[in-house]
Amino acid sequence: MRINSQNLITSNITLSGNWNSSAVWIGHAVNLSLYFKFTGVPEGIFSLEYSNDGISESGPETPTNWARIEGSEQTVAEAGTHGYQIANAGFRWVRAAYSYTAGIGILTILKVNVKGV
Repeated sequence: MRINSQNLITSNITLSGNWNSSAVWIGHAVNLSLYFKFTGVPEGIFSLEYSNDGISESGPETPTNWARIEGSEQTVAEAGTHGYQIANAGFRWVRAAYSYTAGIGILTILKVNVKGV
């Protein structure tokens, strides 16, 4: 069984504009979860995006074609935590996205955990 857990940010991210995390190759993973923790007063929408670009996980390229995972939008208006759990994922790459509306917050933790064959 393939299990991978990693931090998607290495330092705090100021949420004062639109933002996308780095891409995570989930390859043979079937299930994944993401955990967000943020402070301040961010006002916006977190969501997940996927790509099926046929790029090698070990290559220097990154995906360029992204689409929002339907139903993944989570509106935030205060400090807190959010999470996602996706079962039976059928895509190659995933990333987190933040669409800014107002306010300023700080994303302090963004972790992803994947499990598969």
